[in-house]
This record gives sequence, structure tokens and C-alpha cells, in this order.
Amino acid sequence: LYINIGAGYFRLYDYAKARIYFEEAESIFNKDIVSHDQNYINLINSLAITYGKLGLKEKEAEYFEKGIEMAEASNSYLAYNMINSYAIELGNAGMISRGEELLSNLLNRARTVFGTNSRFYCEVLKNYAEYLRIYMHDFQNSIKYYLLCIDYLDQYDKVTLRDQVFTGYAMALSEKGETQKALKTIQGLLFSDIDPVKIPDLYENPDPEMLKADNRTLRIFRAKYDILWKLYKESDEFDLLASAANTSEIIIYMIDIIRINISEDESRIILGDNYR
Repeated sequence: LYINIGAGYFRLYDYAKARIYFEEAESIFNKDIVSHDQNYINLINSLAITYGKLGLKEKEAEYFEKGIEMAEASNSYLAYNMINSYAIELGNAGMISRGEELLSNLLNRARTVFGTNSRFYCEVLKNYAEYLRIYMHDFQNSIKYYLLCIDYLDQYDKVTLRDQVFTGYAMALSEKGETQKALKTIQGLLFSDIDPVKIPDLYENPDPEMLKADNRTLRIFRAKYDILWKLYKESDEFDLLASAANTSEIIIYMIDIIRINISEDESRIILGDNYR
């Protein structure tokens, strides 16, 4: 219960409040009231990320080190998630090759344990494609792996993975110079409830009042903004600049809604700094 409440506050960007509940959960584990299973690995991962969001870098490193050894000995989804979080931290710290090696080994492990036709494998493949895009700037292989994920999603329609895969795929396309195709991919996410044939033009946005203000929506709109801005710098077309401005206005609108629901001042400041 404490872990779930903490996760809820984390998703609301209220990291200071999330920390309180995660640390309470940890105290229960430390009293040996419950076994140190995969939920414990997930808790350590959540605490490490939360400490990082709060700027507590020493605590973040301490908890990543604490959890990675347990995660590498487990084949649970939560353990795999821990390893991905650690790889991202390595990438952020400049140890990019080490992070890539971790995820490459994890991908081989997922292939052996779960097979290529499994959600677990698709999740690890998506994470690897993301790492190649953000840290290695290997857009060609990133696109290749995203497309393998899309093949899986077309068969099984995993909604929770679809947004992340297609957003990452669109960003990789944009970085590779295929900006029109990238923008079309983003529009498919923003207007997912509309027949693909009837989706508005590439510059149009949905009514912000009809959108849910959460991390998913912010991530998609931020990707669209980056793509539009890249296109504008290449073409200097006013319509692109206007669309980018409208997109950023929607992002700010959603941030304001999220800010209202955050209870801790510290978390509100962090949110503002992240999106300044």
C-alpha cells in the first residue's frame, strides 16, 4: 500500500510526498515483516529515482548500487526495470558504453528467458532502442528496434507500451531527418481515437480541455514541439512557428494543471525547473 501510494504521488510529480511513502515502505522491509522479493527491488529502484529527482545524488547512487546486484540475479519485470534505470543513470553520468553494455546483455537475457514474442522482450527492446537514440545517437539501429516493437504491438496492441514506442520512434525519425514522417507518427498518437484517414493536418492540435494532464500527454506534446521546432529551423515557415507556439502553450497549460495538484512546495519547484 505504501509503495502504491508513493507511486501515485510520483506520477503526480510530487516527489517529496512520494519519498515519504517509499521510505515508510522501506522501513517495513527493514523490519523483516515481509520478504525481500521483487517488490523490494522495485521499491529500491523507485527510491533511487525519487532521490535523483529531488537532487539527492549521493542517495540516488547509494540506492542504485544497492538494487543492481539483486536485479541482476532476478528475471522479474521489476528487476529488469531496475537495470534499465541504472543504465540511464550511467548514461547521464557519462558512462555511456557501460550503460549500453548492461542493456545489451539484458536484451540477450530477455530473448533467452522469455523469447522474442513476449511483452517482457518488447519492453527491454524498447528501452534499448531509447538508449541508443538518446545516448549513443545511433538513430538507424534505434529505428530498426522500434519497428520490431511496433510489429509486436500490431499483433497484441499493448496500450501501455504503444505511446512510449511510437513517441521514441518519432523522435528517432526526426533526428534522422525524416521529420514529416515523425510528425505524422505523433499525430497518430494525439488523435488515436480518430480514424487515421480523418486525422487533421500535421500542424493541428487537439482541444487541450479534452486532454488528460499527465506524464504521457506531456511526453507526446514535448516530442511534437521538438519536431516542429526542428522543421521550422530548417524551413523558416511561419505556420510551423505558429504550430510550435500553440504546442508549447498546451504544454504550459497542462503543467499548470499538474502544479495545482502537487501538495509539496519542493516538488512544485522541481516541476517548474524541469520545464522552464
